[in-house]
Amino acid sequence: MSAGIARGASETHRPTRWPALGWAATVVWSSASSQVHLSLARSMVRFVTLVQPVILASTAYFILRRSGAVGYGEYVVSGSGLMTLWATTLWSSATDIDRERWMGTLELLLVAPVPFPLVVLGKILGNLALGCVSFVLAYLTSTVLLRVPIPVAHPGRLALALVVLVLAFVGFSLFLALLFALSRRANPIANGLSYPIYLVSGVFFPLTLLPGWAQALGLGMPLAWAKEALRWAMVGAEAAAQLRTGSYWHALVGLLVVGLAYFGGAILLYRYVIHRKMRQSGQLGVA
Repeated sequence: MSAGIARGASETHRPTRWPALGWAATVVWSSASSQVHLSLARSMVRFVTLVQPVILASTAYFILRRSGAVGYGEYVVSGSGLMTLWATTLWSSATDIDRERWMGTLELLLVAPVPFPLVVLGKILGNLALGCVSFVLAYLTSTVLLRVPIPVAHPGRLALALVVLVLAFVGFSLFLALLFALSRRANPIANGLSYPIYLVSGVFFPLTLLPGWAQALGLGMPLAWAKEALRWAMVGAEAAAQLRTGSYWHALVGLLVVGLAYFGGAILLYRYVIHRKMRQSGQLGVA
């Protein structure tokens, strides 16, 4: 299906290098909409998107409601929501790439006139859209069903943090997707990364509780910075003693820098590893 998108788009426009902005947007939109439809056709994706946020939010509530943590409602909502977003990141960066490989379309996507990262970017945006739906479901479950007190100290900062969060996750997902395109073990690696990343990112507890080396690992991922920024925006200075960053803007800038670093890494990985070596040597299918 993705290869069909690439070929269909290239029949009308055949760019020599990178396409014009409008044409690229059409490719990304086509890939994203196809990804959403194909994902929702799978029962597992429907469960993770529509049911898992309810389970995660409920579990977090019953664990944290008597913990005495400052603003525990923020952990319930953002923790369960970020877990789902991380899951969609892994799907778009590993599972979908692995599926293209086993269907025999990964090689076609790489050599098609459409730049490979554009098709992958569409997949990522489609999966992140589903992840945002799950985030909203986690919020509704917490507020309507469980009646969790959710503080929002700075609504404007919260909205800005969510926007930067999505952008950072796009860069991180694109880097992982291109990296996993070089390996035939994308699925096992992705499955093994799930819960360790939750742990070192401090999704349901303060990052400062972890040892220094674990905090360093967590701060290499956008998930930890996103958690810090959301907690600053929702709980405010009241939670400062439990936060690793010194201020909201420190956390937000860190999230943006980490996201841009992964996006830059994705560009370098495509240009100097995938595009040159794998496309010229024809070894992608046996990598």
